[in-house]
Amino acid sequence: MGFGSGGGGFTPSPNNVPGSTTTGTDKDTDTHQFTGSVYMSGSLAVTGSLNVSGSLVVDGPISSTVFETSYSSDTEAAAAGVPVYGLYRNGNFLFVRLS
Repeated sequence: MGFGSGGGGFTPSPNNVPGSTTTGTDKDTDTHQFTGSVYMSGSLAVTGSLNVSGSLVVDGPISSTVFETSYSSDTEAAAAGVPVYGLYRNGNFLFVRLS
């Protein structure tokens, strides 16, 4: 059963390849690891961190609401919750918060 079917399990496809996945029975606590390639269509929503080891290739626009607010300084960005080494916008420029 997939995530959306209410069963709580995870099945990568009807054609499971032995040894290519690590699966569990609880979608909220189990880690799902893949080897090989994963192709998706539609949307992917990530809550938390997205860690990429290697290259990330994006073939299309990237949109974000993170940069809707402009901050005039590191101090102002920090007060708004931007972490050290996090990105923030000042006018038409992107900055890295250093302090």
